[in-house]
Amino acid sequence: MIVSASRTTAERNASPPPLLPALTSCNPTVQVALNDLGQGYVPDQAVIMAGTLVGTLPVIVVFALLGRHIVGGIMAGAVKG
Repeated sequence: MIVSASRTTAERNASPPPLLPALTSCNPTVQVALNDLGQGYVPDQAVIMAGTLVGTLPVIVVFALLGRHIVGGIMAGAVKG
């Protein structure tokens, strides 16, 4: 019983990342788009780094603008009583 449970866990962990959004629409997720940039005989590292920057820049900007509110909300929720 334990052997079969560990086998299914290993099979589940070895599964490839989901590519369903890339197959169903012309707007893939950031992870799928970066994976597509890395495909090929010789991946262009500059293009991959530029794509990573473009993918993470909106998150950094939102946190920079709303960081005080985000941290304040976390701290307000952590107070007991």
